[in-house]
Order: sequence, then C-alpha cells, then structure tokens
Amino acid sequence: RLYSLKYEPPPLADAAAAEQAALCRKFGTHRMSRLGERRLGELGVFVAALRRQGLGGIVLGHDSPLVDTQDGQRPPRGAAKRLLHALLSHAIAACVATCRGRSAGAALRLAIQRDYRDRMLVRYYNGAGIAPLRGTDAPSKEVPRDSALDEFLPAQALCKALAGSRREVRPPQMTYEGHDSSVTDITKCLVAAAPAVSRSVKAAESAHTTDVIAATATKTSHVWRAKSSIRAGPSVLCIGSMDRRPRDDHELLSSPPPLSAGEVSDDPRTCWSLLPLGVSCVDGTVYYMVRFKLGSGLFRVGELG
Repeated sequence: RLYSLKYEPPPLADAAAAEQAALCRKFGTHRMSRLGERRLGELGVFVAALRRQGLGGIVLGHDSPLVDTQDGQRPPRGAAKRLLHALLSHAIAACVATCRGRSAGAALRLAIQRDYRDRMLVRYYNGAGIAPLRGTDAPSKEVPRDSALDEFLPAQALCKALAGSRREVRPPQMTYEGHDSSVTDITKCLVAAAPAVSRSVKAAESAHTTDVIAATATKTSHVWRAKSSIRAGPSVLCIGSMDRRPRDDHELLSSPPPLSAGEVSDDPRTCWSLLPLGVSCVDGTVYYMVRFKLGSGLFRVGELG
C-alpha cells in the first residue's frame, strides 16, 4: 500500500503554468512558441519516467535543499525535518551530501531520531568520505591527506585567484573563504600555474566556500552506496540546487533521476525543476517531498503540477 504524507501541501499550480515555468527555467525563454513540440515532449518524457519509477532511497544536498544556506551549521527543521522522518520511518534509505565535515553530522544528529540514524548516510567533504549518521567520529581526522593535495600545496602560491583568502587544510580538501574569484577563475589559474597539478585536483564551489579536492572525489559515490543499502530494483532520487559546473551539486544532479530545487542544467534528459514560480531551496524540497507516495521501503513521486 502507498500512503500520502500527512501534511497540507501548497496548492497545485495550473498545469499549463507549471509546464511553462519548467520550460522557462530549462531553456531560458517564456515564449512557448519559440520552444516547439519537441521541447514540450522532452518535459513529458522526463516527468513520465520520474513518476513511473519505484524509488528506494533519496540523496539530498545539504545547503539550500535541506537547510537554508545562511543556516548551514543548524539542523533541518520544520516541514523538512518532519518529512525526512516520514521517509525514514517507512524504511526508505536517505543520504545527505555536504561539503562540510563533522559539524554537518552533529547538526543532523540533533534533528534525526536515534532509531533512524542507521538508515541515513552522510557524504562529507564533497564526496571524499561517507559514513552512517549514527557515528560521531566521522569523518575521521586521522585520514592521511590525499597525495594530490600535497602536490597542490606548493602550487597554490602561484594561483593569484586565491590571493588574500582564508585557507583551512583538511585531509580530504583545502577550503578557501573570503576571496572574490570564481571557481572558473581559480581553475584557469591552476591550469596556467601548474598544468600537471591541475589534472589531479579540481575546484568545487559551494554556497559559502571554494574547495579544492582530489579529482577522484565525487558526489556520485554516495548515490551508489545508497543504492547498495536498498533492495534490488528501485532507483535513488537525487535532489540538489546548484547544478551548473563547477557548482558542488553538478555531479549529484547528473545522476538520474534528479530534481532541482534551484539551478537546472540544459540537458533535457536530466535535472529539471518542476516547482511553481517563486518556490526554491528548502521550500522547493518540501514541495517535492510532500507529494511523495510512501510505501514500506519504497516511494513514488506523485503529481507535482
């Protein structure tokens, strides 16, 4: 049996208005006449495939999809917290993906009941580490720094785009705050300053920092880890908010089936926002989650608009 969540959702948007909002975000125009039947068909194919799937798990970005960016150190609250517990109570696997370290795990433990912590994974430091929420010692501070970052340390002095920033060195990544350079500028600067090093590291932009990590680290690793924790067959739904490369949800939102609570890609096969106009971030995640139809260890996406 499938059950609807006991929460009063915002009213459904008019179907035509909802289609127009999704297509406008995806293709950058509000003039439907410019899009043609092919674009309308691509939206229909994505929605039909999404609603057809039985889903056994969910992966959520942390900052913006689950907690407000300015409240990144705080636990999920309100409707987002209640709906996350509803998923966990139905034995649905969940994973939270964050660029942060132990502070993110500590905040989540304040929000998630102890009985459910075994069902939740946390992906720390842009994919460099993953562990069940129940553990208080993750990510380990004893992990040796990746050799790629050791090679990067001398090269960073040559990267003018990082000049004047505050740096924090952690085993899996280098975190920079307080600079005005974009990740694109930093990446170009790295390639120019140290071509060999630039191939072994990559820069990822979150809402509040720029992180330099080993090129082998990936947000998609926890998607496969979440899949391994559920029964064979069901897919894992990914929800993020910052898709454009090199924003830190790009890899997450390239893993089908994905929904965005913020930015979208220009790939018609993936990463659509099906939210009403004016709804995004945590409110967008709540809008999606309240329309899930939940069963034991399984859920489906209901009518979104």
